[in-house]
Amino acid sequence: VKVAQVTISGGTDTSTAEPV
Repeated sequence: VKVAQVTISGGTDTSTAEPV
């Protein structure tokens, strides 16, 4: 699990949680 991960799996998430 990454922290502050942006653009994961073609998505834009600026949270401290990574959507798997």
